Amino acid sequence: MEMDNRNTQGEAVFKLMAGIRELTRSTLMHQYMIARRMGLNVTDAECLDYLMEHGACTAGELAELTRLTTGAITAAIDRLENKGFVKRQRDGLDRRKVVVIVNPDKDMEVAKSHYQPLGMAVFSLLESYGDEDIHTLTRFMADLTGIYVNQTGEITKQLLTAKSGS
Repeated sequence: MEMDNRNTQGEAVFKLMAGIRELTRSTLMHQYMIARRMGLNVTDAECLDYLMEHGACTAGELAELTRLTTGAITAAIDRLENKGFVKRQRDGLDRRKVVVIVNPDKDMEVAKSHYQPLGMAVFSLLESYGDEDIHTLTRFMADLTGIYVNQTGEITKQLLTAKSGS
């Protein structure tokens, strides 16, 4: 009987992992399509999303948040600024620092028209779960995100090592 439980759990884990892969692909395609509608590439759209979530930050802080190189972030900020999505401005407390802010005058209606219905649908789905399920899902998402962050860090190290060796 114990062997049957392990097989059943293994099958359930495999099915869940397949579901995570499908969610990841669906999310990437969703992000790509919205970025495209906004006239951006996915990297730039994600940088914009980080700025919208975290507020004003330096290029270095944004590089740390996104785990991209400072060179890649500078290029993304340049593209976002050229399209009017962000502005560079002097930090109010330390005039030597330049921070990047979301341009409040830029119309974000395209993004809102896609993200609001998605947010409402996900909220509605999550409301259908009980408190214990929400707690488990929250813990799972935090743990899974940690795995992705660690793996991304490892790949970044490998890329930097390969770059410095060539």
